[in-house]
Amino acid sequence: LGVDLDGGCVGGGSEFISLREVWKKYLLGGSLDQNNAAVKAYLEQLGSRTLNDWATLNKSSDTGRTKLWDDLDMSYISGVGDKAKEHSGNIAQTFYRLRDLTIAYATEGTELYHNEELKTEIIRALDYMYQNHYNERDSVTPFFGNWWHWEIGAPVAFLSSALILYEDLTPQQIQNYTAAVNRFSPVCDESSGYSGSPAMTGANLIDKGTAVALSGILSQSSGKLEHVKTAFKTVFSYVTTGDGFYEDGSFIQHGALAFMGGYGKSLYEKLSIFFVVMKDSPWELTYEDHAEQLVFDMIFKGIEPFYHQGLFMDMVSGRDITRKGSNDKIRGAELLTAILPMSDAMPTAVMKNRFDSLAKSLILADERELYENCTIITSVRKDSQIVNDSDIEPRGSYVFNKYFGGMDKYVYTTPSYSLGLSMHS
Repeated sequence: LGVDLDGGCVGGGSEFISLREVWKKYLLGGSLDQNNAAVKAYLEQLGSRTLNDWATLNKSSDTGRTKLWDDLDMSYISGVGDKAKEHSGNIAQTFYRLRDLTIAYATEGTELYHNEELKTEIIRALDYMYQNHYNERDSVTPFFGNWWHWEIGAPVAFLSSALILYEDLTPQQIQNYTAAVNRFSPVCDESSGYSGSPAMTGANLIDKGTAVALSGILSQSSGKLEHVKTAFKTVFSYVTTGDGFYEDGSFIQHGALAFMGGYGKSLYEKLSIFFVVMKDSPWELTYEDHAEQLVFDMIFKGIEPFYHQGLFMDMVSGRDITRKGSNDKIRGAELLTAILPMSDAMPTAVMKNRFDSLAKSLILADERELYENCTIITSVRKDSQIVNDSDIEPRGSYVFNKYFGGMDKYVYTTPSYSLGLSMHS
């Protein structure tokens, strides 16, 4: 059978079933110990977030509905101005809420677990979004606003919901949803051609690759998964200019911005999924030249130095420091959440021991903050496992002194304080 990069079915169906189930478990956590403090905190957070969304969802009985939530206007506004970007962002936000509702429906221990009315409304809402706001026909749902919402934000959330509800969807629905995503993200290493869509590098490439991989799994396209693996390898090499990882531990996005606390966080969040889900499959992120080693090395070279007692430095977080609700404490918890699943992917026992020790010290620095900001159940479970393993010792005294030439940053760290200098050249 041939390979169709745009989503045609190929052989090896059992492999795709396995990938689908592992990805689903990553999103839902499998069998959860509801007496575990970390799991309890996660379920409470998920419940408080989704119960209001369920209560305020405009249901399918409203045949004239033009949006799913009254505060998220998705109506078309021509161009790429601020108002257009707000509305395209509302399309992505609508998919985020549907994804969270789907996770709540499928997660035992939530108030919405296996609520059949909710499931029916989610599926009808996904169809509504496909029919009216996000499909493969430019004449029906024209592009406007911010490219990121169409190529990364919306499709990853859209297909995450579809993956969880796969058994409840028809083949036609799966075909529709993946066709919509293929319009904007057929590949992950190129611009879509829509206004503002850049050449894909660094975190953007990895993020977009997540949409392509979900489409590939749901449509059983080995071509898509092979493409993602090949494209990711271009990120797994050091650069000397522009976006990407630098050998000295620097990480740059948008040409010149130090961004490990922003784009880097997103990059590791998605890579954690791939290292877990693709393990032992034909598309596992391992290469003959061991290019993937860079990803593990950078945790110690480009992330660890910028933590102090659980706080992650502003100077390597780009525009993330301007976002509402963002601060060094929350950012530290979110970045730790992103990297925690990498523990079991560490290539050697020595690296795994070092990682677990680092993770334990960061968790114990402010366990409550981590619980309040950890929205990934797989990370919650790994956090609990590391904390409760008496064989894992928290990292000892950390003394560090280095200039990061790739991004003009200097760090001096002792157990009692850390100093960071942000420079320009």
